[in-house]
Amino acid sequence: MLIKENFLKAVAKATNILISTHIYPDADGIGSQISLCMALKKKGKKVICCNDEELLTRYKYLDPHDDVCGFDNLKENFKETPDLIIIVDTNTIFRAGKKIQQYAEEISCDLLYIDHHPCPEKTKKYHCVDTTAAATGQLVGELIEYLGVPFDAQIALPLYTAILIDTSSFRYPTVTESTHGMIA
Repeated sequence: MLIKENFLKAVAKATNILISTHIYPDADGIGSQISLCMALKKKGKKVICCNDEELLTRYKYLDPHDDVCGFDNLKENFKETPDLIIIVDTNTIFRAGKKIQQYAEEISCDLLYIDHHPCPEKTKKYHCVDTTAAATGQLVGELIEYLGVPFDAQIALPLYTAILIDTSSFRYPTVTESTHGMIA
């Protein structure tokens, strides 16, 4: 299980983690990053979610602790320099936006993608990419389970929203028994 190993190895080495998603984020990207952020905090990591732009008002209910900031407010919300950047719901830094891309290049830290979209085999080898997952939220849920963090309402809501929206209410053919198991 290369995905589990890649994830646990990257997280074990990290103390300060920044989680981002693609520009013009959808519920799968936002929900995945928020749920993962909360789970990693429960493991004692210093974590923030940061995107190129501020969180849209329609997603604020998923972020009760204001864990998501726009890049322009990163330094006032997170004093630490990340030693790991996790990008969810895309498998290329270019899709995270120019500000996040430039920041990642400047600080030159480890980078980990968590995604369910097709990508080159080289990317799959070193990151957490599972094209059989119905949504990135499903994959993130599995990774949270690997961490041994129990799901609570605050972790579950953004994760549920991520999976629900990205599968069009469980209508896509990628939805499996595992998808429903994660939702349950």
